[in-house]
Amino acid sequence: MTINIAVIGSGNVGSRHVQGLANSIAKMNVFVVDPKKNNLEKTKKLILENNLNNNKNINITFNQTISKINDSIDLAIISTNSDVRRQVIEKLVSLNDVKNIILEKIAFQKINDFDFIIKLLNEKKIKSFINFPRRVFKSYHNLKKEISKEKKIYFSVVGRNWGLVSNTLHMLDLFSYLTNTKKISVKEVSLNNKIYDSHRKGFVELKGTLKFSSDREDILYLCDFDQYKKDISFLGVNYRGILFGGIRIENKNFSYSIYENYQKIVKVAYNKNLLVDVDSFEAPLQSVLTKYMADDFFKKNKIYLPRLKDSYHHHKIIIDIFTNHINKCDINLSGCPIT
Repeated sequence: MTINIAVIGSGNVGSRHVQGLANSIAKMNVFVVDPKKNNLEKTKKLILENNLNNNKNINITFNQTISKINDSIDLAIISTNSDVRRQVIEKLVSLNDVKNIILEKIAFQKINDFDFIIKLLNEKKIKSFINFPRRVFKSYHNLKKEISKEKKIYFSVVGRNWGLVSNTLHMLDLFSYLTNTKKISVKEVSLNNKIYDSHRKGFVELKGTLKFSSDREDILYLCDFDQYKKDISFLGVNYRGILFGGIRIENKNFSYSIYENYQKIVKVAYNKNLLVDVDSFEAPLQSVLTKYMADDFFKKNKIYLPRLKDSYHHHKIIIDIFTNHINKCDINLSGCPIT
């Protein structure tokens, strides 16, 4: 059986999806679409540099318009920027019979677009998922088991210039997954009035502090500060001068400090005379995760990612927070310019 997969958007993330697909065991036709010819050429170069063009199971075509896809689509991966995602999905499903869709996040800049697309996909009976890759990390699966019986978890990400706007949704989802709760409320919003340019043209970043809680009183604390911030602490930990403190998960019995870039986790057990253990922590690249996803989809017809509708509440929280703050700063922008 040969499956048809479309990757819409072949920028930094989309090209990695294509790389993963080209390395899969699945028999597939891959349709790569991006209006920017430069992105398509970079993706072609990536395939050649990794010697993936010799996979006889894969047929990859490159186009600048969705209208060039004239086939049914078993799976579409939407890796465009968030500002055009609604239009892209509308066009794709109007021209093609699509069975499954995976969206990158932030899914949409406006909650109205979220509502519209959920309704549209339901009407067309298209299954939709959102790419929160940490949910499929084996290391996070193991960590969830280790802390499953613990109560009142404190989860923090503190550092300098780590991308509060672009990563808050990731952290909300991971917090929800590890604490096994969907009910999250906002406890504190303290954002700087300065609007920063994102590394993606036309989008913005913000600095400051956000604090959330779960229905069982777990705490998520996020802080991103610029180089002029002198001092900050949380739960007795001083972060002065720290570029990025990793992901820290703790309570009165333990602490876990996770450094994904270095694939390390530092475990401290407070109830065992400060037993400290440094272990490896698997944090696969997106290309590797996409390969696994394609293999599972080909063999089992299953996608192990959360459903799009289940991320609605978290999206609404952050879209409301960032839109309200940007409006207070008297910046005349349409929607919430984050991606």
